[in-house]
Amino acid sequence: MANVLIFGAVILSAALLNAGNGLIQTLLPIRLTVEGFSASASGVMLAGHAVGFLVGCLGAPGAIQRVGHIRVFAAAAAILAITSLAFSIAVDTLFWTLLRLATGFASAAMFTALESWLNAGTTRDIRGSVMGVYMVAGKVALIAGQLMLTLPFEPMAIFMLGSAVYSLCLIPMAMTQTPSPDVSRIRPISLKEIYAIAPAGLAGCLAAGLVNSAVAGLAPVYATQINLPRELAAVSVSALQFGTLLLQWPLGRVSDRFDRRRVIVTIGAVSAAASIALLFGPALPVWLLFVLFAAWGGFALSIYAVSIAHANDLAHRDQLVSLSSGLLMVWAFGSMMGPVIGAGVMEVFGPSGLFGYAGAMYVLLTAFIVWRMTARRGVPADRQIFVDVPTTTPMAARLAHAEAPDTPAERAHPPK
Repeated sequence: MANVLIFGAVILSAALLNAGNGLIQTLLPIRLTVEGFSASASGVMLAGHAVGFLVGCLGAPGAIQRVGHIRVFAAAAAILAITSLAFSIAVDTLFWTLLRLATGFASAAMFTALESWLNAGTTRDIRGSVMGVYMVAGKVALIAGQLMLTLPFEPMAIFMLGSAVYSLCLIPMAMTQTPSPDVSRIRPISLKEIYAIAPAGLAGCLAAGLVNSAVAGLAPVYATQINLPRELAAVSVSALQFGTLLLQWPLGRVSDRFDRRRVIVTIGAVSAAASIALLFGPALPVWLLFVLFAAWGGFALSIYAVSIAHANDLAHRDQLVSLSSGLLMVWAFGSMMGPVIGAGVMEVFGPSGLFGYAGAMYVLLTAFIVWRMTARRGVPADRQIFVDVPTTTPMAARLAHAEAPDTPAERAHPPK
């Protein structure tokens, strides 16, 4: 855990970013509804954010190479703080959609900077733990941001609060003593190259987007359609987040000790089994539904962090920024498509169709990674990734002799 705390400032900045996102992303559709706009208006605004996020994933690596991680993070945080205040100027769908384009772009740049920083600064033996803490802190902060809406503030004051939270996330990042990664050797890589480096990591991120976004967004509909009372439906959906808070870090820690692909296979298999059990949701007792929701959330919602840790195990240090951006873009694309597919399946097959879709996708993911494990040896648990840090940093002693393989062949078959 001491090694994880080295990145405390970076993780705290990420948590504050997620708190701001939780507040603003929840506030906007509520405000539109109160003002009499249709649900489609919220959908258009959501699409604007998604498009901006994809564009941000494409542009972030070049920006980071030009000015560095901290400057990109600071500039993007300023954009979020400004747009949070700009939402209060007028309630207009087109205006808010344009603002959400900007917030999507800025969010992608910030997450690229954060995740590439964490992955570049960690070795294989702690990467899963660090990413697990990063994800848990982000999810707790996201929930905290949503709960800020219960504060007795006027709408204008809530937008100001969001702007303040985005501004606060600059402070830990600006004051951190953790060395930022070297940006002089950033090299762009295509999705084809990412697949060549880590097909299991790419597939895991895509599955996380396609499936987890659909279940997280449509689970309240599922719970309502199987005739759970509103209060129990809310509790059952909360069990998803409770499960991931419980298991995210332990699964990351386990992945530090074993071939991460085995952990992804286990996550996929358990997620598929829980999905199949939830097909029978209407016939199950409520307590068992809660257990299954928690199990599903604990495993399925943890797959993204393990997948990106696995991909970064296999990448060279000059690929990490572009790798983080590419994996975020794949996840974002899946998150755009997943709810649409999930809703369509529910229209045809009823509420259980949601988990039929989830189960089928995780069965496919598990089968794919098992196949990949027969084609490539895993990264040994004691093999570490070289990290370029000054010898005066706390991590220098333990990283001084770590070295990353330079070629796909060396990564696939490291010397004994």
